[in-house]
This record gives sequence, structure tokens and C-alpha cells, in this order.
Amino acid sequence: MKRIRLTRFRYYLTGIIVLIILCSTGACKSNDKTKTETISICTEERMKLIVEDVMKYFNDTRETPVDFQVTYIPENENERAGVCKRLRTELMTGKGADIYILSEYQRNGGLFSVDEDTLLLPDANKTLYSGVFKDISEYTAGDESFQKCFAPVMEAGATEGKQYILPFSFDTDMLKSAENGNSGSVSMEDCKQPLPDLLKDGKLKDIYPDSFMLDVRSWIGNSFDYQKGQIYFSKEDIAYVLEYTAANHDLYDSDFVPEYDIVSGRYENLHSLDSYFDDLQATEYEYLPMVTLDGRPAARILSYGAVGRTCKNPELAYDFLRIFWQDEFVSRDGLSVPHEDFTAYYHNATVLNLGGIPVREDLWEKWYLIKSGTSEPTQTAVKNAQNFSNALGQTVTARFLCTVDNLGTEINNMFMKDGHVDLDRDGVEEDIELAADMLYNNIRYIVME
Repeated sequence: MKRIRLTRFRYYLTGIIVLIILCSTGACKSNDKTKTETISICTEERMKLIVEDVMKYFNDTRETPVDFQVTYIPENENERAGVCKRLRTELMTGKGADIYILSEYQRNGGLFSVDEDTLLLPDANKTLYSGVFKDISEYTAGDESFQKCFAPVMEAGATEGKQYILPFSFDTDMLKSAENGNSGSVSMEDCKQPLPDLLKDGKLKDIYPDSFMLDVRSWIGNSFDYQKGQIYFSKEDIAYVLEYTAANHDLYDSDFVPEYDIVSGRYENLHSLDSYFDDLQATEYEYLPMVTLDGRPAARILSYGAVGRTCKNPELAYDFLRIFWQDEFVSRDGLSVPHEDFTAYYHNATVLNLGGIPVREDLWEKWYLIKSGTSEPTQTAVKNAQNFSNALGQTVTARFLCTVDNLGTEINNMFMKDGHVDLDRDGVEEDIELAADMLYNNIRYIVME
């Protein structure tokens, strides 16, 4: 009887040892595969449908769904400031969300100033250096789709070779003219020269100054450097541009949209692209990058994402964020999820609903043709898409929207009366001097502080 007990004990002991060995080699970790991960997201309420669809898509492609906990920044202006203040405090103190998905839709229009208290990140250019976001360079380095993203735009979210913010879409202003009516006074290479020099040389004589020169955001570009504390223009440069506009101004389009009979070199804002569906199919256009104060064609980041520094699973967070620049997200139908008998499409999850130009350089022509409003583009539309992409590719720098853009709006308003530019009134010279002082001194303060 004693021997039987000893034998059983040996079996039990052997079993325990085997179990310990198996667990040490990972065989007992099978339960981890079914463990539910929790990821917290902070985003705009206006992006709710898009983010929800991306979450569905993400979970439908995984064995184990992620438990997403989402905080929405409300649209209601009376609530936004308080919520943004609380969320900023959490972000800065290391108690923020795992993922941030943000949009600059509020101030990208440039028609009115936005109270910066109602923005979670009033200046993401500065937030980049604050250490609140996690460096995700190890994931971007091995991501082939990331390498296809437009480098000047993606570099806006990086510093010292480390990627902290991931742009999804961007915006820019361009010069557009009918191909057969282009006077040839300004070339692609000219657009890489400082704006004051082009004006002095008469290179922009065919372009109505009112159509863009009072839209300060379009030509201020990215002509300042936060990290180096430098400004690449003078107060005299600003004054010259405004003085040129006052001396050469013509009829003003209060909507910043050209008439249908496109004048050679007439300014075209990309937001109005939808107005020209038919024209894009039938008329060949030339595109040029927007001229800027420092001669560097620039873009503005319109939407972006980031991983919070306290995120415990940054690789999972990055896998989620990278969806926003995939081919399906740029397509007309949006992200698709295969099922047994059919394919479901998340129609909200497209860059068209997100707004702006996709960061994937290889998808620009596809995006343009989708915007042209037909599934069967003409050869002319295809050529227009190529011309557009070629001009867009001349962009060399990008930044996030900031206080400078609000200043541009305020300067525009200085010269407006009853919805129109008023440059013939008495005292306009003094206003130009005041505007140049205000813009230069404030940008200098913003960059230096």
C-alpha cells in the first residue's frame, strides 16, 4: 500500500514537472491568444462614423477583437473648450489615450478665426517636441505602405529622425489654368522662387492678385522653423506682397472660387475642385504649385494620428492607424470586409469623407479621378490627374495648422468690407504697414517662445 502511494506521488510529481516545463516554453500561453486587448482612442465627434467603421474593419480582420474605448471631442462649441482643456491636461501628464485621431477641418477653411481653446492641439508643430507622443519609427521603418507616403508631408510629424505623428491627409493651394490659354509667364521652376522676387520680375502679372494674395495662409507656406527658431522672410517682404495687391487689384471673388471661364493662371482652391466635374473631363488643365514667401511649395496637414506615450501596445495602435493611408481607404467604396456570401463596405471610411489629399503619393491620380465624378474618366481627365500629381509632387515642406493661420484670417478681414476687398479707401497704406507688422512680429513670437 505504501509502495502504491509512492508510485502515485512520483506520477504526480512527474506531471507537475512536465507542466512547469511546458509553461516555461510557452505551451501554456494559448489563453493569451484569446485575451482581449483594450485600446483607448481620442477623436473628434465629426469623425465618429469614420472611426467607428475603421474599428469595425480592424476587428473583422483579427482573430480576437480589440475593445475600443473612445472619447469624442464634442462639436458643441459651448462644451468643446472644457473638454479640450481636460484632455490636454491628461495628455501632458501621461494619462492620455492610446491613440489620437484629429482633424483640422475647423480652421482649414480660413474664412474665420478659431478660438484655440476649442482645439485639443492648437499647434501640433510644437506638440511634436513635447514628448507626449510615442516614437513609432521602428514600425514605420518596416512598413512598405508607409514608404509610399509623400515624404515632405510625413516628415512634418517627425523630428531628429523619429516619427511621432502620422499625417493621413493634407491640403495645399495651387495655380490652375486652361492648357490652351496659358500665357507661359510663370513656370514650374518660377514657383520655387520667393514670391516677392516673382512679383518684382513680373512673373505673376497674369494672375489676379485678389484671388489669392490676401489669403495669407496660401503664400506664408512653411517659411519658419520652430526647432531652429528662424523665420525665412522679412517684414518688408510681407508689405511688398500686400502693396502689390493694392496697386494691381481687380474684381474680387468672395468665395475664392474662379468663374467657369478659367482665366490663364487664375488661382484655384482645391476645395472647389468638385465644382468642375464636367470641365475636368473635357478641358485639359495645367497645374503649378502655389508660390510662397520663401520659394518652397508647402502643404498643410489636414488630419493625422498619433500614439500616446503611455500606450502599452504601440504596435497594435500603429496597425490601427496605418489603415488611414491604405489603398482601400482612398477608394470610392471605402474599406471592405469579406463575409461568406457577400462583401460589406464601410462607406464612411474613405479619405473623401475625411477630407483632403491622401498622403499616399502613388494614389494621387486615383484620388483625383474619383474626385472628377465619374467611374469612366476620359483621356483628358487622366491627363489632368497626371498634371495635378506632377505639380503636387513639387511640394517640399509641410506643417500643421497653427496660430499663424488665424493671423492670416485676421489680416484678410482688415481689407474686407461687406464681403468684398476694399483697397481703394483712404488709409489703406497704413493698414498694410500695420498688417505687415502684426504678421511678422506675431510669427516671430510664436516661433521663438
